[in-house]
Amino acid sequence: ADLVVDTCLGCYDASFEVCSHCNEILCGPCTNAPECSNCNVIYCLHCQEANGFAGVVTFCDSDWCDPHCSTCRSIGCRNGSNNCNDCKAMVFDTLLEECNVKQAQIDSQQEEMERSKSIMFTSEDPPITIRIKDVTGETLVTVERSIKMETLFQAFASKKDIDVSNLRFTLCGETIHPSASPESLDLYDMVEIEADW
Repeated sequence: ADLVVDTCLGCYDASFEVCSHCNEILCGPCTNAPECSNCNVIYCLHCQEANGFAGVVTFCDSDWCDPHCSTCRSIGCRNGSNNCNDCKAMVFDTLLEECNVKQAQIDSQQEEMERSKSIMFTSEDPPITIRIKDVTGETLVTVERSIKMETLFQAFASKKDIDVSNLRFTLCGETIHPSASPESLDLYDMVEIEADW
C-alpha cells in the first residue's frame, strides 16, 4: 500500500510546504527556509547546502518586504512591480550587467548594419536601372555599376525560365560581352537592352 503523508513528520503540523528540489516536507517550526512570496519556491536546508540553493530565496534589508527568489526579485525590479529600494539594491549589479550586455549586442548589430551598407554601396556611383526588352515585354532591373553583365543575364534567364546560352543580349545592335559591366559599357539610368532567343 502507498504511504500517504499529510502532516509534517517533525511536528505533525498539517500545514506544510514541500521542497521545490527534493520534495522533502517543510513547515515553519521545523525549518527556517524562506518561501518566495511570488512563485512559492522553497528549498529545504539540505538542498540549500548541498545543491547551492542558499540565497535563492532571501529577505532584503527592508522590514516590510516579503522574501523573494532571485528570479522573481530581478523580474519585479526590472518591470517595476517590485518598488522596494532594498530589493533594487540587491539586484542592481545583475540588472546593470544585463543592460550592458544588451547594449553591446545593439552596438554590434548597428556596426554590422553599417558594414553591410558600406559593402552594398561601395562604388561612388549610385545603382542604375536597366530595361531589358524581349518579345514578352520589358523587365526593369536595378544593379550596381560594377556588376558583371553575366550575373544580370543569368538572373534574367532564370526569371524567364530560359537557358542563358540560348539568349543574346544587345545594346544598339551590338552584342554585349558577359564580362562587361554597366560601368565599362558607360550605361546610363533606364538604358534599354534587347534580349533575343
